[in-house]
Amino acid sequence: HDLGLQQMDLLTKEMQTVAERSFQTKDVPALLQRLRTDPKFLFKNRDELIAYSQAALGRSKAAAPQWFGLLPKADVVIEPYPKFREKNGSNEYNPPAEDGSRPGLFYITAYNAEKQSKAVSESTAFHETIPGHHLQGSIALERKDSHPLGRYIGNNGYQEGWALYTERLADEMKLYSSDLDRLGMLSSQALRAARLVVDPGLHVLGW
Repeated sequence: HDLGLQQMDLLTKEMQTVAERSFQTKDVPALLQRLRTDPKFLFKNRDELIAYSQAALGRSKAAAPQWFGLLPKADVVIEPYPKFREKNGSNEYNPPAEDGSRPGLFYITAYNAEKQSKAVSESTAFHETIPGHHLQGSIALERKDSHPLGRYIGNNGYQEGWALYTERLADEMKLYSSDLDRLGMLSSQALRAARLVVDPGLHVLGW
């Protein structure tokens, strides 16, 4: 609980720095609400939404060889959910086929694109593809000398811990295209910190 409060404080200060630098405000909660509702920060259409995430993946693929000595053989692509799933899809990474017949696939929801904020798209793409889940999971799958438990069954603490770390790493790799996208990354990190506050509050502190 205390760690969550400390992290929230640190992340709020980071977001405030970005807010003052690029949005000329100190009011982080009000700015985050603007990012969710102001048409200036929303996608214009479905095609723009899809292209935004695909462009982020393109940058990460180009940068990855300079940052990692080992990369997966399997490719990864980003596509919108098929029509019959798009109303209920919430973004979903699917690992590649073991025999190389299918690349990794990150499904994104393009439904009601005009109501979706741009802010978190890049950090989500990095989390799910490269340098996140795809890089880690595909390398594990391709290590045929490893025990099957290590190849096919993931440790969620490690898998998600790695992917969350890579949202920050992506900034070190200079993959974010603007402070809008950095603010989106920080707001997503704050959501995870908030869970550290809320979960013990509900289960231990009697909220």
